[in-house]
Amino acid sequence: MYVPAGDRLVALALDDGKVAWAADLPKSPAGWVVRAGRKAVIAYPAEAIPDEPHGAAWDRLAGSFRRTPLAWRLPGLAAGAYDSWAARTVPVLLFDPETGERLQRLGLPARGPGVAARFEGEVAIVVTGERVAWLK
Repeated sequence: MYVPAGDRLVALALDDGKVAWAADLPKSPAGWVVRAGRKAVIAYPAEAIPDEPHGAAWDRLAGSFRRTPLAWRLPGLAAGAYDSWAARTVPVLLFDPETGERLQRLGLPARGPGVAARFEGEVAIVVTGERVAWLK
């Protein structure tokens, strides 16, 4: 059994419940989701991670408008605020199910916070708001 616990991925042996291995996960404000396949375990954040923190983007846009407060600029600033919210990345980590060794780290682009993944046979499918990735 594989359990995300804070910033660690923990593998528990089913026969006695002892920790078989543990691996570090990067910080994720939304937490991590884990899916297990025959040849790999994947971990991904519960929400896609913004490329720019919302607060920093808002401060930048509001400061720009305060310096030049012209009404015709509002649609462009609104589009910039939306883009800063929508432009995101989904880090997908692949681990060896026996040893916990990190096999690969992929950064998938996303639009918006939505992300889901599952295993279908030998293939992991990761869906973001912008694309579908098949991992063999």
